[in-house]
Amino acid sequence: MFTIEMLAASEGDSLWIEYGPDEDHIKRILIDAGRVATYRIIRERILELDENDRRFELFVITHVDSDHIEGAVPLLQDKIPGLEWGEVWFNGYRHAEQFKPPDQMGALQGEFVSALIDEAGIPWNAAFDEGPIVALPGEQFPWAEFDGGMKLTVLTPTPDRMRVLAAEWERVLEDEGLDAEDRMKTLEKLATVKKLQPDALGSINVEKLAEQDAREDKTVANGSTISLLAEYDGKTALLTGDVWAPVLKKALEDLNKERGTSSLSLDVLKVPHHGSVANMSKELLDQIRCKRYLFSSNGSRYGHPDKAGVARVIHWGGSRLKLYFNYRSEHNEMWDNDSLRDEYDYRTFYPGDGVEGLRVVV
Repeated sequence: MFTIEMLAASEGDSLWIEYGPDEDHIKRILIDAGRVATYRIIRERILELDENDRRFELFVITHVDSDHIEGAVPLLQDKIPGLEWGEVWFNGYRHAEQFKPPDQMGALQGEFVSALIDEAGIPWNAAFDEGPIVALPGEQFPWAEFDGGMKLTVLTPTPDRMRVLAAEWERVLEDEGLDAEDRMKTLEKLATVKKLQPDALGSINVEKLAEQDAREDKTVANGSTISLLAEYDGKTALLTGDVWAPVLKKALEDLNKERGTSSLSLDVLKVPHHGSVANMSKELLDQIRCKRYLFSSNGSRYGHPDKAGVARVIHWGGSRLKLYFNYRSEHNEMWDNDSLRDEYDYRTFYPGDGVEGLRVVV
């Protein structure tokens, strides 16, 4: 069993992953926690579990964009009975600064998360000797295997992206009057931020859309995303956060060379940056073979997924594709169209009426 559930994370990401030989031996991994509203969804899901079955092998915070990290702040403070984090993977300032020579970036939340991880004593990047999670050019991609047989291979970020992150993080710390070494001051500031406290279709020309010019993503936080290849029981899922398309394309190129393959066979791809056209390219898609694509966004802030981003997947992502959306919204419902499905050979999957979030069996 290997399932990925895209929780209702508004415009952000939160992936609830379960794997194991059967329903009686389930292991869990959480990747990102969306915004504060998503934290409450995660909290309720955890409380539905038996108190003796609330362990997560891993909590990955891919990068410091608010729509990925904000919900982690109250979640890491919440004293849910029985909740246990086996390890956290997160590149904090202490990791970014090793590579030194807008408000939507969540470096402040990143500092809060760092202080909370330290305070709770959760193993932090333990699989990497507590160092940064990076893929070094020319070296083998780092990986770790978790209890139950889940293997995660790190494809990004690279040191150059971490250097840029460190500079931006320093700017945010200076603006906020914080010191990365003064955890008490950071936690005191966190206590003043109330919302971060825990709770007690017309005709569509797919080819034209896919081939239209688009700016590449240059957002600093997105460039530092931890993207992972999850492998379990012969199944593979590429979990991408908001990674830049050229960075992921290069990582996949190198991984394919390392493994002696022309393209990486995947069962599932969680599409980068919620389906933004800026993070999806033909060159990236040429590096993989995949039938199932996951789009995580309600489009509330930035209108994701972009029509052109979805069109690129349909046009260059292969044949007989399956597209999964964790919300039905004005930004994705145009793809729920029989004429388009027949013409372009794909299927769509949405939550049921009145439901948000979608669980996918890998």
